[in-house]
Amino acid sequence: MLCVVIAHLLLDALGIYSILHLAALAGDDDHDRYVDAFYMALGNDIGFLVISAAFSLAGAQWMLERRRVAGLPGYAAACMGVLSAVLGLAWSFVSAHLIRTLALALASTTSMQVAMTISVLIGYTVAPLLVLFSIWLPFRLWRAKEIPAVGLVDLRARGLLLFGLFAWSWVMLVLGFTIPAAAIYYASSGLDPALVHIGPYAGSMVLALPAFLGALIGLPRSMPAVRPVRIWLAALLAMLVSAIAMVAVAFVAVELMRVISGSAAQSMGMSAAVAFAWLVIATPLCWLVVKGLTRRLADVAA
Repeated sequence: MLCVVIAHLLLDALGIYSILHLAALAGDDDHDRYVDAFYMALGNDIGFLVISAAFSLAGAQWMLERRRVAGLPGYAAACMGVLSAVLGLAWSFVSAHLIRTLALALASTTSMQVAMTISVLIGYTVAPLLVLFSIWLPFRLWRAKEIPAVGLVDLRARGLLLFGLFAWSWVMLVLGFTIPAAAIYYASSGLDPALVHIGPYAGSMVLALPAFLGALIGLPRSMPAVRPVRIWLAALLAMLVSAIAMVAVAFVAVELMRVISGSAAQSMGMSAAVAFAWLVIATPLCWLVVKGLTRRLADVAA
């Protein structure tokens, strides 16, 4: 996971540098366009980085448990990172061409928004597959150099980390669909695009907090196996339950706001109360989901 993350960080830094370099060379008419592209790329990079981390850890852990081994030599992990970065770079060129093609084909005022939405849908489908392939191939190539497993180890910390990354990835997926539409609205309103491109991604971890707390108290105390597919499903259902709780609490808050004054102080107090109520209600619900789906992992041998 660390090798994949470091490789993607280096690749992202190269892409961001190239955008800023082009912005510095551009004239006044094109400078803002490159700056907007910088904010958009930075926000997307945060999302894809989280997803790459989640699926690289899940893919490696799945291979370890499936083959009942302790790992591969260190150079195999470095190869995974390089391969993942190369595949990601290739996909970035393909997706850029896809966006341009769709934008030209959809000749309307919303063509760019539709093109970005389709590209995000395909991107968030392809990115995990590329990461999983970059994990699978070294395991296939260096199968003879696998390190045998010796006894059982407690993998609860790894399971909790994987659950948190998966829950955060689902938030990134939702943001990937909503941010392009919000960015177009901000641009038409004359607002700073950095607010919509960076702000939601920076605070996205908070939206996964109830699911993470539910996993923290719901996962078995001892886990000899992680079972990444089951953890992925538990994270998905926990985030759905958390989202339903958020909508329900927000609906009640809106109904209450109709009967009280709408002053700024009361609005801020109501927002804080809604956030606290959502956390209190969603956390035990997520705990029930995680507990129900992972209670047997304590008895499963790796």
